[in-house]
Amino acid sequence: EWAFLEADARIRPAVDRRALAVLGRLPAAERPRVLAMLTNVDPATRTFDPVRLRRLVGTPAARAAGAARLAALVAEHGLGGVTLDFENYPGALDAAVMAFADTLRAALRPTNGVVALTLGVDQDERRAARLAAHADRVFLMLYDEHWYTSPTAGPIASRAWFARQAARYLDALPPGKVIAALGAYGICVPEEYGGAG
Repeated sequence: EWAFLEADARIRPAVDRRALAVLGRLPAAERPRVLAMLTNVDPATRTFDPVRLRRLVGTPAARAAGAARLAALVAEHGLGGVTLDFENYPGALDAAVMAFADTLRAALRPTNGVVALTLGVDQDERRAARLAAHADRVFLMLYDEHWYTSPTAGPIASRAWFARQAARYLDALPPGKVIAALGAYGICVPEEYGGAG
């Protein structure tokens, strides 16, 4: 995450200059395109906040200001674009999120920057397809079969669950846009949630 959405919808950059320095030493042909990620996580509560997202995408003026800020960040650091990691928001915001993605795509066009969206596999495939239509790439989050406060403990993505979810969404999304996001972490579930602590 190299960009954070503040409660008032301002975008606060937090670019890792060390990573950019390492990448800068690579030959241009071998250098990967790095995307800044903007999320609607509230750092104080560690939860996704739909209110701050609504402030960013709710009006044309707010969308234009946010897109301009992100486009400047991409241009300043030579980034490949922006990943929008907007989660746990009501479907009523979809139209505004799609309009923001379109506005950002237009703002990034001069630098050939891409707009990627993260899509959780806990949503309807038709909704995911509608959102994906407004992005250049989609990170399909193929994890969270079980999570910190799940009713039962278990793997973050068992093989069978992963295969079912991947097949379900690959049938609905343009395959040239989809990037499978793998969960490379573990969870220690506290006893009060049924775990070993």
